[in-house]
Amino acid sequence: MTSLSHQQADPALLNKRLEEAKRQLMQSEKLAAIGQLAAGVAHEINNPVGYVYSNLQTLEGYLTDLFRLTDAVDSAESLDDLQLIKKNLDYDYLREDLKDLISESREGIERVKTIIAAMKDFSYIEEEDFKPADIHKGIETTLNVVNNELKYKAEVVRDFDELPNVECIISQINQVIMNLLVNAAHAIEDFGQIHIRTRPSGDNVIIEI
Repeated sequence: MTSLSHQQADPALLNKRLEEAKRQLMQSEKLAAIGQLAAGVAHEINNPVGYVYSNLQTLEGYLTDLFRLTDAVDSAESLDDLQLIKKNLDYDYLREDLKDLISESREGIERVKTIIAAMKDFSYIEEEDFKPADIHKGIETTLNVVNNELKYKAEVVRDFDELPNVECIISQINQVIMNLLVNAAHAIEDFGQIHIRTRPSGDNVIIEI
C-alpha cells in the first residue's frame, strides 16, 4: 500500500500520465473532427474518380475505333478505303479528345492523391515533438481536408508572406486552423470570402483568419 501511494504521489509519474491522457484526448478530438468531415472527403474523392471512370469508358470506345482503323490497313484494297474509314471515325476529333481525356484523368488522379496525402498528414497519430514545420504547407493540407465544407460557402483568399519554418507541433496547428475555417464557413449565410493571412513578427509568426 505504501509503495502504491508513493507511485501515485510521484510528480514525475503523474505528469507523464497527465501528458499521455492529454495526448490521447487531443487525438480523439482530431479523429472525431475527421469523422465529421468524412462524408465531405468521400465526396471530394468520388468526384474525380467518377470522371476518371467515365473517361476510361470513352477511351475504351476510342480504342475499338482505332483498332478498326489499324486492322483495315491489312484488308483495305486502297488508300482511299483507309481514308474513308478514317473520315467515318471522325479521326481528327478522336485524336484531340484523347489528349483531353488523358489530361483530365491525370488531374483527377492527382486530386485524389492530394486528398489522401492531406488526410494522412492531418490524422497523424504518433506522438509528435516540437520540430521545424512549414506553416503554409500545413494550411494547404488543412484546406484540402475541409475543401468540401468551404467550396459551397466561400472563396478562400490567401495572403501569405514569406515565413521561416516554425518550431511547433504542426498537427495541432492544423487542428486549430481547421476549426476556425469550418466555423467561418458555418457563419456565412450565403456565399462570402475567407481570408487567410500570414506574416512574420520578430521571432514569431502570425496567422490571421
